[in-house]
Amino acid sequence: MGENSGDTDIKTFTQEFRLSQSLDNIDWMLGAYYFDETVDYDNVVTYDSAMNPYGNILSQGAINDINQLLQATGQLPPGVGFLQAGQGALDFTGQDDKTYSLFGQADWHFTDQWTLTGGLNYTKVKKDAFVNQLNSDVWSSVSMVQLGFAAAFTQLTGLPPTPENIAANPSAAAAAASLANTSCSPETGPLCNPALDLQELQLLPPFVNYPNSVEPGKSNDDKVTWTAVLAYQWTDNINVYARAGTGFKATSWNLSRDSRPFASDIPALLQAGLGVPNLTAGTRYAGPEDARAFELGFKGSWATTTLNVAIFDQQIKGFQSNIFTGTGFILSNAGKQSTTGAEVEFMWLPNESWNLTFASTWLDPEYDSFPQGEGVDGPEDLSGTTPAGIHKITIDTSATYYFQLGSAEGFIRGEYLYADKIQVVENVPEDIASRKVSTFNGSIGFGWSNGLELIIWGRNLFNDEYLLSAFPSVAQPGSYSGYPNQPRTYGATLRATF
Repeated sequence: MGENSGDTDIKTFTQEFRLSQSLDNIDWMLGAYYFDETVDYDNVVTYDSAMNPYGNILSQGAINDINQLLQATGQLPPGVGFLQAGQGALDFTGQDDKTYSLFGQADWHFTDQWTLTGGLNYTKVKKDAFVNQLNSDVWSSVSMVQLGFAAAFTQLTGLPPTPENIAANPSAAAAAASLANTSCSPETGPLCNPALDLQELQLLPPFVNYPNSVEPGKSNDDKVTWTAVLAYQWTDNINVYARAGTGFKATSWNLSRDSRPFASDIPALLQAGLGVPNLTAGTRYAGPEDARAFELGFKGSWATTTLNVAIFDQQIKGFQSNIFTGTGFILSNAGKQSTTGAEVEFMWLPNESWNLTFASTWLDPEYDSFPQGEGVDGPEDLSGTTPAGIHKITIDTSATYYFQLGSAEGFIRGEYLYADKIQVVENVPEDIASRKVSTFNGSIGFGWSNGLELIIWGRNLFNDEYLLSAFPSVAQPGSYSGYPNQPRTYGATLRATF
């Protein structure tokens, strides 16, 4: 790319008020919250002089051949080229978010051991979004379907595809239209449109700006959510509880250049004269998501030991999925995602010198319903699959030894992190981008009474390698990129307190 630059301006204002009181056996609180945020983001993406040769290498010269054909037939002005330096897209995007919330909670200690907690929250979210794009990428506006139709019609009839010839040869026109929309594969054989394969190289297709007469670019969501907790103080050291609650997330707007009209809006856009070449359906936003969760827990604390255990079940209806495709983002709703899991936290102080900790989480996530997910090969029904990026088992354990060395108080600490193997993201194959964590960190420190402290540390001492994230590479169909974790790192920290 010749240029890929962006400028972001965010202005945020928040205000919260709370009123609380404690009575004989009831503690209550009322509150109000206001959030006002304006986001403006400008982005420029342009090609450099290497883009045209690169595209022709990938297309085996087809891009220049089509360029010459369209100029020879008068469909392109003389001198207009494809994928030329300076062509690209300039995006002006933004969103105004105003959120209002009223909430209250009360704890009723109806015996010395039992406490019942109830809470309500009302939230209203108004968002105004816009995307305006100036697009000069001539190549991405060429219709491969029309090219395929023209070639097939001429081959079938020997006539140019003028409106008069098409009207006079309806059967040939129908056959040409069928071929024009058929991708080439071993199954279709020669009866196909090879130009459709070039659509992957149309990186910046024309954009329908919004708001417009069909798409207002506004969302207005509100929801009442609740929480309830019943806790029992079994002994002075043990507390058990049951929790239930709901949650809410407002509409999220897609401000990237992959924002596309919903299929249901395309007929109205065409009727309003807002159609653009290569207009395809997608999503402008992901609608609200609603969550409900149940949890049972145990909390224990003794002189040398702490143990916390929780088991839970969570369901999210309308789960908001956000996938990067290489040039922008696809934002959509899953029908339902559910997660059942358990957490354990344990700490033991066997004596004054040792501190041992262990924490583990087990999760069983699933897309119960996601018929319009984004998979490795594009749109895919992900219902019944495991969401990417979520480890089923994670472990974090550590041991710290404290000692005295002369006038210094010292410690030696080792930490081990483990997470089982997962697919990093849905639209990148697992054999290319997976993640399994097995990392060991260590440190040794000394502190003196004069306020001086020295810590020597090492992270990822055995040089564990995995990917933090992955995505389809920009302008390289079939290729993928990823961000690796931090390699083995050593360092020292010197701190002085006055």
